[in-house]
Amino acid sequence: MAEEIKKFPILKICAEAFDYAKMHSKTLCIFWIVNFLFLAVFEFIKNGFSNPLSMLWLAFYYIYWCVFFRIYYNKKPYLLTCDIFGSLIPSTKMFFLVIAMSLFLGVLPYLPLLMGFDDQYLLLFERYMQQLQAAPANTLDMLILSAIFMLFSPLILCRPFLAWISSLQGLNGSLKKAWKKTSGNYWRFVLIMIGLNLPCVIAYELDLYLKCNGWLIVAAYSVSFIYYNLVFAKLYDFFYTE
Repeated sequence: MAEEIKKFPILKICAEAFDYAKMHSKTLCIFWIVNFLFLAVFEFIKNGFSNPLSMLWLAFYYIYWCVFFRIYYNKKPYLLTCDIFGSLIPSTKMFFLVIAMSLFLGVLPYLPLLMGFDDQYLLLFERYMQQLQAAPANTLDMLILSAIFMLFSPLILCRPFLAWISSLQGLNGSLKKAWKKTSGNYWRFVLIMIGLNLPCVIAYELDLYLKCNGWLIVAAYSVSFIYYNLVFAKLYDFFYTE
């Protein structure tokens, strides 16, 4: 007998995450402060992820989120090394999928050149690359890249994320299992990802407009990332709780 397809209610999931945030506001305030400090420190790492120091930052930030979910699920001890190391398997898959998509998108504009398109496309391509390399990125570039990421997110982020949450609890972190449990929810994942990322896009544009030099982005992201993860915790509860 085929397993029943569960369709998650978007508004209900978001409301449950918000209710949890209200009920545990004191604990989450501590997480927000620590998250703000993490993102603020990253602002001072020269050249971002191309700097080797960012790997040390990333390792501690990874542990931070592992502890966040273990506290959410009351899995003591909260800093359990074996479960954190075990969670590296699905998180590595998620990282690989994101990198693979980024490489694909990076190569895609070159394909018409390899196929022998004329000089008019070459001129358009050169203008595109100049805009893409401009700092900060303009609104159109941000919207295009965000839209592409939203369409791929159910495949490369949402389902691996749920598998990662499972592995953090010492349970089955299979990506295949996460895919099976969440089948039939592609567009729901797209819509919820748009809703979760919209505040980040707005914060980015406001930061540029108000000339806050990135600090408005840091403040907004430090809050939205926590809510973002609470939503995925509620999604996990919906799909994995029998």
